[in-house]
Amino acid sequence: MAKHKLNTVKVFLLYFSFFLSNHPSVSSSAETKEDLLTIASEEEKLIVLKADDKKSVPWVEKINFSGSLWEYFIYQKNNYFGTTQDRWLESVGRLGMEMGLTDQLSVQLQGTGQAINGDADNYDLILKDKLEFELDLANITYKNISGAPLSITLGRQDLKFGDGFLIYDGYYDTVALWLTPITSFNAAKLNFSPGPFSFDLFYAETIVDSQNFEAVLVDGVGFSGDRSLWGLNSNLKTKDLGEWDLGIFIVDDKSAIDSDTAALSLRGTYQTQTNPTFTLAGEIVSEFGTTNAKNHSLSTTSQYREAVGGHIDGTLSFNEVAFSPYLKARYSHFPGDDPTTDVNEAFDPLFFKNDEFGTWGAGDINSYNLSNTNERVVMAEVGLYPTDTTMFRAQHYFFWLEKEVTAGAGKKWSEELNLIFDWYPNDTFFAGAEFGWARPLKAAKDLFGNRNTTEFVTWAGVQF
Repeated sequence: MAKHKLNTVKVFLLYFSFFLSNHPSVSSSAETKEDLLTIASEEEKLIVLKADDKKSVPWVEKINFSGSLWEYFIYQKNNYFGTTQDRWLESVGRLGMEMGLTDQLSVQLQGTGQAINGDADNYDLILKDKLEFELDLANITYKNISGAPLSITLGRQDLKFGDGFLIYDGYYDTVALWLTPITSFNAAKLNFSPGPFSFDLFYAETIVDSQNFEAVLVDGVGFSGDRSLWGLNSNLKTKDLGEWDLGIFIVDDKSAIDSDTAALSLRGTYQTQTNPTFTLAGEIVSEFGTTNAKNHSLSTTSQYREAVGGHIDGTLSFNEVAFSPYLKARYSHFPGDDPTTDVNEAFDPLFFKNDEFGTWGAGDINSYNLSNTNERVVMAEVGLYPTDTTMFRAQHYFFWLEKEVTAGAGKKWSEELNLIFDWYPNDTFFAGAEFGWARPLKAAKDLFGNRNTTEFVTWAGVQF
C-alpha cells in the first residue's frame, strides 16, 4: 500500500510539472501532447505522463521517500538485580526523504517521533508519557567536486565507522530507552574515495547533552554535557585481504567529568572463501588524554588517561547446510582504572551504540548495568535460519570487572542468557521476541542486589 501511495505522489508531481511547463499553450494542437496517456486497471488508475522533453521534470524522479513505525514492548523484573518490576511500550515513527537537486547536489531530511507509555520508573533518565519529535537528519551533500571522487556533507547526519565500537551515536535519546532510534550528529564531513581507499575527515557535535557513564558504578550517575569530536578515518577494502580501517578521534568533553580523549583505532575484518565460511573481525584502541575521573569516581583533580581496549570476534557459518547455522565467539576488553597509579587506565567508550543484540552494549540486560568501561566479556552465540523469513539466536555471556571496585568483592560480575527470534515475511513487515535472564555474581551483588533479572521483549513494525 505504501508503494502505491508513493506512485500516486510521483504521478501528481509529474502532472503538475507538465501542466506548469506547458500552460501557455494549453489550447494548442493536441499533436504536441500525443504522448499523454491514461492507463486504467482493476486495482488503480494511474496517469502516466511522458513530456516531449523529460529534462523539464528530472527532480521528481530523484525523490526517494522512506519511513517506519516500531512498537516495542518490554517487561523486566528485578532490573539492576534489585526488587523491581517494570513494563512499558516504546513507539517510534519516522519519515524521511532524499532528493537529488542536481547530478552533484542532494539533500536528506528525516523526522523521528518517540513516545513511551507504562511503568519504567527505575530508569530515571528518560521521559515517560510524553511525545518527543526531532528532525534528526537534515543535511546537504555536494559530490564529484571538480570531477574527483570527493564529496562534502554538511548538517545533521549519521556518522558510523567500522561496526560502531567507538563512533556511532551522537544523540542521547531521552524517550525510547531500548530502541535508541536517533544516532545523528551536527557535523561537517569531507569524503575522498579513490577506491579501494576511502578517507573521511570530519567535525561533529552532539545534538543534545550526552551522558558519560565512566563513573556510574561508584557515583551512581552519568555526567551530562556537550561533547564535540574531530576525526580522520581511512578505509581499505580488498578482495583477498579483507577490510581495514585506521582512525584517529579527538573528543572535547564539556561535562563535569571533562574526559578529553584522543583515540587511535585499528579495525579489520577478514572472511575466508571456504565452506564453511570463517569470519574474523577485531578492533584495538589506544586512548590517551585527560579526565576528572579516578578509580571510577569523579575526582577533584584532572588525571592523565592511558588505556588500551578492544575486541576480537570469530564466526563459523555453515551456509550450505540446512537452516544455515553459525557459531560465533567474542572477547571484549574494556580496561578499568588502577587506584594505586597516578594515571587513569579506564577505557572511555566514546560514542558507541546498542545497535544489535550484543553490539555494542554487551548483553541486553548487563549493557545497562555496565557501560563499556571496566569490564571483560566473553560471549558465545549460536544461530540458525529455520525458514527463509525467520532467524533464531541464543547468546550466553560471562562478565567480569577488569578492576575490582569494592575491596573484597572480587571481579566476577554476572552471567546472562538471551534467546532471540526474528520474523521478516517481506520487505515491509517485521516482528520478533526476546527472552533474557541474568544472575548477579559477587561483585554485582555487592553494588546492586542479589536477585536474578528476567525480561521479555516483543516488537513489530512496518517500513518502506
